[in-house]
Amino acid sequence: MGLKMNIALCANDDFAPHLAATIASILKNSLKSEEFRFFILNDDFSEKTKNKILNLKKLKDCEITFIDFDASLYRDLPATDIFPVQVYFRLKIPYLINEEKVLYLDSDVLVRGSLAEIYNTNIENSFLAAVEDFSSLYDSFSINRAKIWNLNRYFNSGVLLMNLKYMREIAQEFDFEQKCLDFIRNNARKLVCFDQDTLNMVCKDKVQYIDKKYNFQHQCKNSDVKKDYKKQKREIKIIHFVTFKKPWYFLKSPDFVFEYYKYSLLTDFRGEIFKNFLYFVSYMKNNLKKVKYAFY
Repeated sequence: MGLKMNIALCANDDFAPHLAATIASILKNSLKSEEFRFFILNDDFSEKTKNKILNLKKLKDCEITFIDFDASLYRDLPATDIFPVQVYFRLKIPYLINEEKVLYLDSDVLVRGSLAEIYNTNIENSFLAAVEDFSSLYDSFSINRAKIWNLNRYFNSGVLLMNLKYMREIAQEFDFEQKCLDFIRNNARKLVCFDQDTLNMVCKDKVQYIDKKYNFQHQCKNSDVKKDYKKQKREIKIIHFVTFKKPWYFLKSPDFVFEYYKYSLLTDFRGEIFKNFLYFVSYMKNNLKKVKYAFY
């Protein structure tokens, strides 16, 4: 029997097709011996959406559990179109998923290889393992985010290996969710990346930083990041389409758009997705000379 990994994701019904593409990329790039248990936190999935996601088992047998969540619990917290209320669902993971650890993934990531290495990371006595936020190294706005919170390092919250057992063990002296909620409510006007700012502050002394190949954030225009991508393209395990520039909006270089559609077309959401893909192919055909490979 191979390694069995717990994977958690959060989304609303509108984002479900992209969540499905993430799961498809995990299943298609896993080793034969690896097994998966997916926990999907949602607040408004229709039965039709759930059935489409369950059909991902055709790609590889796995367990899929839907955790229906009451978003009104967080109705007093700040939220926007870019950071909807669903970003807070991960705060509840230690209490909703009764496992020792879980790999949390945003639904705008694609997995390019086995997740065994990151999953087997030793996170004893840490809340989580994460990758440094790229823009916090190069972008003045994000650098200032770290300074505002008096942080030496600032991680991206899109890929988190969470030590659930440890969080529950110390819950009496340090209630993870409550600490996060208190911080949000006390600092609502300062928060920009709501959940990410909060997790950085609450977990700052209990974070293990891991290699950027586990959360390569595709948005930074810094020349060093571009060079790193070109050098490490084959080594990157998880590509993360941060900010509003998503491949399904064609706001990425064409190679990433094709990579996204390669997995999304394996899902039962392929009908609506295929219409977008045909539009993209037509656009490329008619505008090939005008297309700029914007990032990498």
